[in-house]
Parts: sequence; C-alpha cells; structure tokens
Amino acid sequence: MELKNILKISKLSKGTTLVGYSLHHLHTEEKDNCISRISDLLLESGLFVFYDVLSKEDETEKECNSRACKVFESGWNKLEKDELNDLVSHVMENDHPENEKFYLKTFMKNGLTNIEKAFQSENELYALYFVKKRAKRGLLTRRRWLS
Repeated sequence: MELKNILKISKLSKGTTLVGYSLHHLHTEEKDNCISRISDLLLESGLFVFYDVLSKEDETEKECNSRACKVFESGWNKLEKDELNDLVSHVMENDHPENEKFYLKTFMKNGLTNIEKAFQSENELYALYFVKKRAKRGLLTRRRWLS
C-alpha cells in the first residue's frame, strides 16, 4: 500500500513518524498534502523523522535526477549493469525531488516548527531532519504546572 493511502486511512495519532526515501516519488502537491496529514496525525510535540533526496536550490528536477544517477553510476559498484540501467530509468522517470527551501516552508506551514537538520550526505543528495510539532501553549503550561 502506498504511503499516501496509508495516511488517508490511519486514524491513530502518532508520537513519532518516520518517512524515509519516499516523498521524492510524489509530485509537489502530493508532498504538501502528505506532510499536512502527517502533522495532523502527530501528537502535540510529536516527532517527524524525515530522510530523502533533495535537489539543490537552483537545480531543476532533471538536473537533480541526472546528478543522482551519476552518484549511482560512480559509487554503486555492486549492481549489475542491467540493474544500474533500471535504477537510472526509474530515477529519470519517477523521481520528483524538492529543495530544502520547499520542505522547510512546508514543515512550518503545517505546524512542524522545531526543525533540526541532523545529516546531509557529502554529495548533498540526501538529508535527514528531525522535525517536532509545535505544542499548544496551554497544554505545555498545564503540564509544567502539574509536574
């Protein structure tokens, strides 16, 4: 089942949600909707762990995908030639990477405001973020008072 369909049917709130190496398969509007739904499902102060392909700010989708394919071709030596060709075809036909600016704006718009970039690959192709949902002020105040 695809991630976007799982998020549509899930009714449980989550303390932590992990999405890794998958949103780049969605188009921009679908990514926005997916992150919105994840935010809706997260508990207050919940954690969203996000790892995916990122384009550079001035890169087109095609340029980013070509850069990714060069990384695969030069470093993924364990793949057979036909497997590598399949991977390159998949990337060029199916991947829709966004840049960091898009994700930061989308996180903030959806109440995911505490954003920490925990890792970025040396080739600047992948990044890992820890993103926390903003807690409601009244709830935080009440918890502190009760503690």
